[in-house]
Amino acid sequence: TLEVKNGEKPKLVEGLLYHYSYNSVKEHIIRTKKYSRLSSELLKNEKEKFGFIKLIYKPLWKFFSTYFLKLGVLDGNYGIIICLIQSYGSFLKYYYYLKRR
Repeated sequence: TLEVKNGEKPKLVEGLLYHYSYNSVKEHIIRTKKYSRLSSELLKNEKEKFGFIKLIYKPLWKFFSTYFLKLGVLDGNYGIIICLIQSYGSFLKYYYYLKRR
């Protein structure tokens, strides 16, 4: 959130403004688990057929696409960690879905 003191108006800030979605790797993993569980519930409504192959293929594709196509490779160690967590989240989504069937 952006907070402005009473009576003051927002103004342009010189320099860079960094935005971190997560404070730690642990927090990122916890949130990924939460959203994977929620996403697995949405899969129930889709008419797309699901097989065990997606449990393997989708996480691999998620890693490849985030690391190479979305240039996570340029972020060094942080990039690979983020891409691995994204891949893990994709795996969990389909795992939770299969577990509920």
